[in-house]
Amino acid sequence: MNSPVPPPPQDDEALLSQRSALIFLISITIGGALGYLTHAQLHSTTAAFITAILTFGGSLPIANKLIR
Repeated sequence: MNSPVPPPPQDDEALLSQRSALIFLISITIGGALGYLTHAQLHSTTAAFITAILTFGGSLPIANKLIR
């Protein structure tokens, strides 16, 4: 009988690395977008940078839950 060959198991480390990269990408995108909007509203590079960093840190756990 022809039984389908199961796909090889994915390396957990590679999967974790892909997940981490995706979480980082989502968080940096959200942080960058809000930083840009802050800069457009306040015309302050410092405020934009602080907003981007705080948003990036705050969105990491949210992105982590979305990916899982």
